[in-house]
Amino acid sequence: MIDIVKDTKDIVRDAGEIKRIDYQGETNIIKVVRQDGYTYYIGTDDRDYWDIIRVDNLPDDFMPGNYYYVGNEWLKRDIPSPITGSTENI
Repeated sequence: MIDIVKDTKDIVRDAGEIKRIDYQGETNIIKVVRQDGYTYYIGTDDRDYWDIIRVDNLPDDFMPGNYYYVGNEWLKRDIPSPITGSTENI
């Protein structure tokens, strides 16, 4: 089991060990500890903007921001690939 944090648009922002804490005098802080050990905090005044959900697994190609989690279903976001090519002025 692993935790995910998603916003009100159901976009999964990250995964790992995630919980709400009070930290350095601030409340409504979300602590994210990724599977690789990287730790960071999300500060928010709107507690309802973020949902923390426990899931059974992540998609094999999971990257933060690349998936929606709606109900119990993973949906890959259709994110356009960056434009490639030369930036050289002719």
